[in-house]
Amino acid sequence: MSKFLNPGILTLGFGLDYKPDKKTSINFSPLSYKGTFVPDTSRIDQTIYGILADKKSKHEPGMSFLISHQFQPFRTVTMTNRLQLFTNYTHNPQNIDVDWEMILTASLNWFTDVRVNTHLIFDDDTKTIEYDKENNPVLGPDGKPKKTSRIQFKELLGFSFIFRF
Repeated sequence: MSKFLNPGILTLGFGLDYKPDKKTSINFSPLSYKGTFVPDTSRIDQTIYGILADKKSKHEPGMSFLISHQFQPFRTVTMTNRLQLFTNYTHNPQNIDVDWEMILTASLNWFTDVRVNTHLIFDDDTKTIEYDKENNPVLGPDGKPKKTSRIQFKELLGFSFIFRF
């Protein structure tokens, strides 16, 4: 079990935010920063996040693009999409980090909502151990377990009770 914000990811950007309507935002930041921090390295191997073995943080200058849009396909259903793309100027700029979140909220009645949340993340610096069909680690030429970048995906289903005053 890791501690709070272990790892923590901070993204800052300087750029333009275009809002063509109240429900859409397009943010382009050609001057951006992405920091990955692992303060407690005794519980987490920071190298799986692209941080050097003797460090606790990684700093990446780059460019980010964020688009968010909310719409109502039906009167009681709201869908929100948020897509953030980031590329590092100094290390493999052709590799783009993807963070896409979709939230679908439906009002069942005047006091209950149901929410489906999906979240897809791909960061080529985040590596996980590769396993074969028998669930054994695949070894690289150096005899160490082979690590590779993979897509992370999670989905959540939630029910809310709402009290309006």
